[in-house]
Amino acid sequence: MKKLAIKSAVDTALADYGRDLKHRFGMSDDDPANIVLVISAMRDCKISYPDKRFFAINTNHAEFVKLEVFTIDDPVTATQQGIHIL
Repeated sequence: MKKLAIKSAVDTALADYGRDLKHRFGMSDDDPANIVLVISAMRDCKISYPDKRFFAINTNHAEFVKLEVFTIDDPVTATQQGIHIL
């Protein structure tokens, strides 16, 4: 249900505010099991809306981290883009 709710919230926001804007979506949780669901939902949203940015924020004290979700074939590092940084 959580995964469907996240995807529905993204769809609703884009319908209400327009798809042409540079939207960013994020969700936080302190339960590692829920973070897995958030990442999965954000991955599905990224596939549907590749021009939007999606974040999962793990607020568990031991593992606090903010992750941006990309599609598997997105060149997100300099090396993948052919740029050598060393």
